[in-house]
Amino acid sequence: MVEIGRPDWNGKPANLNLVVSGIRTDVDFAKTMGINLLQGHDFLGMPADSASVLLNRAAVEAMGLKDPIGMEMRFGDEKYNVIGVTENVVMESPYQPVDPMLTFYNPTATGVISLRLRDGISPQKALPFIETVFKKYNPAFPFTYQFADEEFGRKFINEELISKITNIFAGLAIFICCIGLAGLASFTVEKRFREIGIRKVLGATIKQVLFLISKQFLKLVTISFCLAVPITWWLMHQWLEKYSYRINISAWTFVAVGCLVFLLALVVVCLNALRAAITNPINSLRTE
Repeated sequence: MVEIGRPDWNGKPANLNLVVSGIRTDVDFAKTMGINLLQGHDFLGMPADSASVLLNRAAVEAMGLKDPIGMEMRFGDEKYNVIGVTENVVMESPYQPVDPMLTFYNPTATGVISLRLRDGISPQKALPFIETVFKKYNPAFPFTYQFADEEFGRKFINEELISKITNIFAGLAIFICCIGLAGLASFTVEKRFREIGIRKVLGATIKQVLFLISKQFLKLVTISFCLAVPITWWLMHQWLEKYSYRINISAWTFVAVGCLVFLLALVVVCLNALRAAITNPINSLRTE
């Protein structure tokens, strides 16, 4: 159960109206949830833990504290000593910054039981044993469970749907572009069929003919790529801005995509130009 309140401590600015959320948990909270401890230590299961509290990094920053370990603070009608600072953890919306949160020790709190399986133990094998223990101590309630990764993944359903749609349309766009590029290359080859034949009679190699045909297409691809990169970067930057925690767009991403586009265009053009390059020039000149 989440509690909402206003913490108080010595030296609190008079104009600071801070509202934080608080949760109550058992021993080894940070270890079980996989939360990194930045300072101090987790609850040890000692009687003194009932008067202790953990702050997340957002709470430390919001309260303007530099060294919170050991300080005394008040929440509601109780006094607590800060024993640790945890890293911020996204528990609500991933589109908003993590709220300041306090974690209190209360082993008798009821509600949700969080379990962390040891490495190498599959959930399918562990669930029957967990259900047996649950029914032994709480037979009046049904045994229901949820996986943390699945619950967290539900926060990104819209992004997954957008990703699938984008991949489909991107694939279609690449396929259509390849067809158009192949058609344009075929038309160019037919138009310059006699020129290619003359060049081969004068000693041009297949490699030189392929370079002659492909360089004009690669020039167009280069211009298109240079125009697309800043537009794509701006659109991706705007999209990522709505996330409080986001990745940075690396320049190597565009370099890799550019190399892939150049390679794909080169293959499509060369496959069409190869026919003219290996054709006997006598046949093309005789036809003309």
